[in-house]
Amino acid sequence: CAEPAKQDLNQSLQAAINRFNSAFEDGDVQVLDEMITKDYLHTNNSWKSFGREKWLEYMKDRAEKLNAGSLIVSTYELHEEQIQIFENTGVVKGLIVSEGSENGESFSKKFRVTNVWRYNQGTWKRIAFHDTWVQ
Repeated sequence: CAEPAKQDLNQSLQAAINRFNSAFEDGDVQVLDEMITKDYLHTNNSWKSFGREKWLEYMKDRAEKLNAGSLIVSTYELHEEQIQIFENTGVVKGLIVSEGSENGESFSKKFRVTNVWRYNQGTWKRIAFHDTWVQ
């Protein structure tokens, strides 16, 4: 079975990123769970690196806040996106813009992000994520 062309991989990774970001914005933990690897590693600007289970716990808590209305996300967008494909691995860089309110306090945040995806058996899954807060 031939490997998909790089352009096809790029397009399918773009679709996976869009699906993932939409699920994150909406708090769809089931979709997010399906889209990360068993050995997923998450590093963000305020915590030490942690794995899949802790990240999913955070996502469940976030989903509860979204459902209760204490967290409102009016904007969650990826800008300045760059995708590089290396065989079955995709590296995605960009700028996340997130706006909304939490517990009645407005927020407007920007983060530089890098995330790594692996293509296996026709599916992209996120392996790792890192962000840095932009002032």
